[in-house]
Amino acid sequence: TQNTIYMYYGNTSAADAQSPTVWDINFSAVWHMQESSGSTVADSTSNGQNGTATNAPVITAGKIGNARSFTGNVNYVSTLLANGPTLTISAWATFVSGAGDDFDILWNRLAGSGPDLFFTGNITDGKKISLNIWDGNANPFCSTPTSYNDGSYHQYTTIISPADTRLYYDGALCGTAVYRDPTGAFNISSNAGVDWHGNIDEVRVSNIVRSSAYVAATYKSETDTFNTFGVQELFTP
Repeated sequence: TQNTIYMYYGNTSAADAQSPTVWDINFSAVWHMQESSGSTVADSTSNGQNGTATNAPVITAGKIGNARSFTGNVNYVSTLLANGPTLTISAWATFVSGAGDDFDILWNRLAGSGPDLFFTGNITDGKKISLNIWDGNANPFCSTPTSYNDGSYHQYTTIISPADTRLYYDGALCGTAVYRDPTGAFNISSNAGVDWHGNIDEVRVSNIVRSSAYVAATYKSETDTFNTFGVQELFTP
């Protein structure tokens, strides 16, 4: 379905009709990673789930505004969000090949042994993206796309539910995996010796299963390919 939206501007006497509600009630947390300084990583929802940047992941240019750069060692962002058994999680990330084979975008620290979310395992041996409870590539979503380390941002979206566990890469279905219970809090990167090596931006968590159409629309909107813009029309009173 195609909709046309008109925007009128330049009238300083027009009433303010903006709505401050941005996220629906199913969003648990949204971290834009847009801070220009400091260790606080603000949650954009009204839930107040701010994260804490530890060991100074560098602020750098992101997919949308700023992002955090992780060096594959001990820098990470800790969160206290109490996840339930069903989640949709998305993040934009760049990957830089470095020492080691296993790298986490998200890691469930309260469980102590996973699941590792958006786990890119054994880059040099098998090249799988897996949902992991410290078992290597035993639960892969799919083969790692060849573009994962091209220096560009790519979006990873995982649907985790007992009935349906899927991974989307840049808005398209990449594969499925066996369900792993994500209950508990997680770090962005890991602090577990398998830390992400690259940038991470725009981390979003929902407590429901998002549809494939929703995932595709989110990807397109965040790459600015969702809308087309007409020429400006001038109004003469």
